[in-house]
Amino acid sequence: MATYASVKAYLVTVRRCLDAGRVELLSRREKNRATLLRLEFTTRSAVAELAHLRPEDYIGGPKASEINPRGVVWEFVRSIKDIPVYIKLTVKEYGPNENVLCISFHEPEREYEKPYARPDAADGGEEE
Repeated sequence: MATYASVKAYLVTVRRCLDAGRVELLSRREKNRATLLRLEFTTRSAVAELAHLRPEDYIGGPKASEINPRGVVWEFVRSIKDIPVYIKLTVKEYGPNENVLCISFHEPEREYEKPYARPDAADGGEEE
């Protein structure tokens, strides 16, 4: 499990990529497409939601990535329109730039725990 500080730092990187427009959502994946339809979201709406991720939404990572062999994936679950949405991200390097790739944007398929969702979790999450 990543520390609270490392999740926060990762999300800073994600936001920097979002602000620069360097993001891609795999919207052709059936699960992702179905969730976009259920939420009445466009790809742009889904990408905008990524900017609202917080360390309290974290559920896992960093883990080895099959899509990004040189990188890792981070996992989050965020409630959007009262629907829990599983979000899996990786940051890919392209020369001097980093791009965020949103691999998953769908309802969770397994149980999950949000280790930093408790009010006291940030204090206890600073140490590994």
